[in-house]
Amino acid sequence: MNTVERFIETLTANAAHVSCIRQLDEAIPLIERFMQEKALPPRLHLSPALQREWPVSNGITLSHGTTDGTHKLCASRAWAGIADTGTLVLLSGPDNPTRLNFLPDYHLVFLRKDQIVADKKAIWQKLEQQGALPRAVNFISGPSRTADIEQTIALGAHGPRFLWVFVEG
Repeated sequence: MNTVERFIETLTANAAHVSCIRQLDEAIPLIERFMQEKALPPRLHLSPALQREWPVSNGITLSHGTTDGTHKLCASRAWAGIADTGTLVLLSGPDNPTRLNFLPDYHLVFLRKDQIVADKKAIWQKLEQQGALPRAVNFISGPSRTADIEQTIALGAHGPRFLWVFVEG
C-alpha cells in the first residue's frame, strides 16, 4: 500500500469522508450535492488560500477570511497529511485562519497528494526545513468527538461534526 492509499485508509477509519479529485473544480458538484442533502444554504466560507484558487461557481455563494462561528460550512487548505495516522496538518496564518478548522459544523479540507508524508517524523523534518514555525500547527485526525456522556461517541462536541477531505492530484 502506498502513502496516499494508507492516508486515505487511516483518515477514513477516523470517521472522515474522503474524495479523490484530479483538480479543484471537480469538488464543486460534490459540494453542491452535499449542501442539498444536508439542507444547507448554498454558501461556502473559504480560507484566503483557497479563495485565490477557487474556480468560478454560479451555484454557491462564496465568502472568505476568518469566521466568528456563524459559517456552517468552511473550507481550508492543508499544509500536509500524515499517512500512518490519517492526520491533516494545517498551519495558522492569514491565508489559513485557525478558526476555520474548529468553529464550523462542516469542515472541508483540500490536500494535494504530493503533500502526504509517511509519518510524524517526516512532518517534523518538513517543518524544520521550512524555518520559522507559525503561531499554531494544528493536527486534525477526523471530526470532533467525545465520549463524555454515558461513554457514547458523540460527533461535533468540540468542533466540526463532519470532516470531508479532498485529496487532489
